[in-house]
Formats: sequence, structure tokens, C-alpha cells
Amino acid sequence: MDLGRPAILVLVIGLLCIPAPLYLPVAIEMTHSQTDAPYNGPVVDPATEDGQETILVYYDRTLRLEVAADLSTERYDAPSRLRRTLVRAIQNGTATRSAPAVRSDIQAVARNYTYLRYQNEYYAFTVAAGGGTVETTHVTREQVVTETVDRQAVAYESLGPQTQRTVDRIVANTSGDAGIGSYRPHENSAVVERSPILVSKNGTLYSIHRDGGTYFGAGFVGFLYGIPVAVVGVLLCIAVVLGHLLFGRDTESRTDHDSQ
Repeated sequence: MDLGRPAILVLVIGLLCIPAPLYLPVAIEMTHSQTDAPYNGPVVDPATEDGQETILVYYDRTLRLEVAADLSTERYDAPSRLRRTLVRAIQNGTATRSAPAVRSDIQAVARNYTYLRYQNEYYAFTVAAGGGTVETTHVTREQVVTETVDRQAVAYESLGPQTQRTVDRIVANTSGDAGIGSYRPHENSAVVERSPILVSKNGTLYSIHRDGGTYFGAGFVGFLYGIPVAVVGVLLCIAVVLGHLLFGRDTESRTDHDSQ
């Protein structure tokens, strides 16, 4: 097939466009340095129900005995017996187990959590040496919130300059009653590594955390962009082939006619 230079150029462009869904995601991932999801930085008031809910969702260390995922076999050796032991401790103020698996699980709970929640009530707990005995004390939701803020809040002045700038940008780009942000920090930012962060600045608390919505990664976006590019590539190749078949034959016919 004898093609002219313009046709060859168009064909090459078309062939380069066809695999675009494969190489565009890689190219975008290599140049993309921001997080896929934006970060929110709403003001948090521990005195309000919404503020308390934000603190409890993102920052408290509570084992929820009503949530099966919190007591899964992936986390504990004997989750059913662990739950029964903790519920008994809540109901009676104390509970003791001698089984090694349960004692080990109780020690794991003590390492990872500060409170227990059962039937929407909160309980502080202590574990005796060896993990055999658990003692519980009822606490209010407000106590949990206050102690969580005291333990988790980070002073703005203690953050590095770059982290402070990132926090300021997240807060400045957060709006609405729901506190939804639009700023996407760099993936290697300290804010991303430490998120969620409860930041105290000038007497005001800000909850800096990743938005919980579903967002497509840069690679997937590159794949979507690559699809129409590939379609264009196919059309260019088809145009070159059809052009050659139609005009090439017409040229050959004229040449044969002129030679006769």
C-alpha cells in the first residue's frame, strides 16, 4: 500500500492514540501529586451535638460492642467470649476470665481503646495485670468528648510552617454547614500522613480530615480520558485506509487510462 506522507503521518498519529487508555493513566499518576479526595476543615464546637459527633467519629478511642466489625475474628482470637466478658464487666462493674485467648484479647483492647460503648452508653475501663480482670466505670458522652479533646487536640503553633499553611488552606476552602472542603493537599504532606488531626488555633478547634465521599484516582481519570483519544485514533486509521482504498484505486484507474 503506497501512502503519501500526509497519510502516513495521520496513520502514525492514529496508531499512537489507540493505546491511550494504557499510557495516559501512567503518565497522569507520575505527574499527579495531590490527593484524590479533598480535605475538610470544619470548626468543631464540643458544646454542640454536631461537634461532639465529629469528635466521637474521628478521634475517640471507643470499642463499640454493638458493632460486629469492631469485634471480628480478624482482630481477636475469641471475639464472642471477649464481648461477653466486657458486657459482664459493664453490667456488674467487673469481670474476670482465665482463658489465655480471652486474656490476650482483653490486653489488646486495653492497648487500642480508652472507652467501651454498650447500648449507646460509654464506659471507662481498666485492666488488671495479665489481662484477666476488667473493671468499668460509667462516663457521660460529654466526659468522653472533653477527655478526647484534651488528649487529641494539637496546638497550631506546634505544627511546622508547611503543615500550618496546609491547614490554613484546608480551613479556608471549607464552607457550608456540613463543613465540606475543596482543597486537595499534596500526598506527601504531614497533614495527610497524620489525618485526622484536631487542631486548636486561637481558641477554636478545627477537624482536619479526608472527605468521606467516593473519588476516582488520577489513574482512573486518565483511563477515562484515554477512551475518546483511542476512538479518535481508530477513526484516523480507518480514514487513512478508506481514503487509500477509494482514492488510491481512482488514481490507479486514471493512470491506467492515461497509459492506454
